[in-house]
Amino acid sequence: MGRHRSDPLGLARYGLVVGGVLALIVLLVVGGFSLRNALVTKKSPNTRSTQSGGAGESSPALLISVTGAQCTVSVKNPNTGAVLQSAGSPVPPGRELTFRQDELPLQVEISSAACANVFEHGAELAKAPAGTTWSFSVAS
Repeated sequence: MGRHRSDPLGLARYGLVVGGVLALIVLLVVGGFSLRNALVTKKSPNTRSTQSGGAGESSPALLISVTGAQCTVSVKNPNTGAVLQSAGSPVPPGRELTFRQDELPLQVEISSAACANVFEHGAELAKAPAGTTWSFSVAS
């Protein structure tokens, strides 16, 4: 006949397995939230999104599409002094900056005329000579 004794090591094993499973679940949940947040595009306060709100919405008052090398774009409202795009943060190629009618008037400066295409109320603006800083104003 065998001896009856408590098995504290067996209970500890169950505790370790349960703790490991709980830790795995916590890691999966935290990883899922992190992945979701990484995939969601967040707007910085200085960058405008190009997504339109609805099918009936008109074109933006100003659209700056950076096509060439990375350049700096400065956009501010002279009436309010609000800086809508800081010249201190370079804009990478492929980025589009849009500004609404209610943000006008605007003063714009682009580091090189060759690095961007600009559309005012849907019409493309004539570029400044290549290699020069492109400065212009957009009125309402």
